[in-house]
Amino acid sequence: MKKITKFLLSMILVLSFGKVFAEEITLTYSEWTTDYPSNIPEVFIQSEDRYHFYKIVDGQVEYDNGYYTELDGYIKDEASARTYYRYITNPYLIFNANNEMVLNTSYCQKSFCYSVKNGIPIMINTLSKFENEYGDDDRPVVDQEIVPFTGDNVMYYIGLLSISVIGLGAIFMVRRNKNKQLNRA
Repeated sequence: MKKITKFLLSMILVLSFGKVFAEEITLTYSEWTTDYPSNIPEVFIQSEDRYHFYKIVDGQVEYDNGYYTELDGYIKDEASARTYYRYITNPYLIFNANNEMVLNTSYCQKSFCYSVKNGIPIMINTLSKFENEYGDDDRPVVDQEIVPFTGDNVMYYIGLLSISVIGLGAIFMVRRNKNKQLNRA
């Protein structure tokens, strides 16, 4: 009985040390905002550009007031680009030797991994770098004018070229007539 107890105890010890306590890492994110999260490593920060969208209805341009990455049935206004940021709120991230994020800790038992610790973000307001919102008063009114035709130097060159060609043709004809007269005599 003593041998069986020792054998079972040793099996329990061996199996308990051989177990892999792998845990899946779930990333949690903050909300999207225009404020830039400073004081944390860049690997924790994600960004995306969002735009105003518009569509033309009965010859009138109708803007949607929100900022989106895509909006069905609307056209993107590239000039209204605004960058939105969010950051990973996990206390640390694990990376492998190729600087790729690892989401399962069992990978790190056989391969080299390192962790990057997250700091406390300081949110920096970036709205001052954007122009004011679009409004009917702010939109420029462009009066299109037809550019008057002006005499350009090209016109003078074409005129001189045509006069030169006519003059050379006349000289050639006069010489040809003189040669014919000399040959007859």
